[in-house]
Amino acid sequence: MTKAKTQISALEDRGQSQGAPVKTVVKTIMQLQGRIIYLKDASRRINICIVGVVEDAEGRDMQGFVKRLISEALDIEVTPDFEKERPHRTGQWSSRDRHVLVRFLRFRAWEAVLRVAREKGRVTREGKRVSSFQDLSQNIIQRSKRSLMELKSSYKRRDCGTLWHTRPC
Repeated sequence: MTKAKTQISALEDRGQSQGAPVKTVVKTIMQLQGRIIYLKDASRRINICIVGVVEDAEGRDMQGFVKRLISEALDIEVTPDFEKERPHRTGQWSSRDRHVLVRFLRFRAWEAVLRVAREKGRVTREGKRVSSFQDLSQNIIQRSKRSLMELKSSYKRRDCGTLWHTRPC
């Protein structure tokens, strides 16, 4: 009986001593996952997603199509600064129109397109509404929705009435 207790005690001691390395490995994995998410988000920051473009409207020349779309729909003079990597449609082909993803090589071009699209408001092409926005990951979208919901609920709890006040409650 004492021999069994000794063996059990030795196994428990060994298990506890191995628990510390497992915790450090789990912590390292969590840090690395955070870095991966950050790098994915950082690489998408300079992308613009264009929604509402009819399927196959670009023909075989997506570069030229995006250039025409920016110059005609947004009334922006396309200069050599508007250099872009290979624009393409995202996702699999289906009955719905797919988004057009454009990655600009220069921040100024990216910024100008988003600013003008925001200022212009409603943009239509061939009778269909076309929207442009920053390409964000689902993780960031979910976090911002969650933050907005928390903000709204905190204002409701304080009985402030509306969300956007110019003065505190």
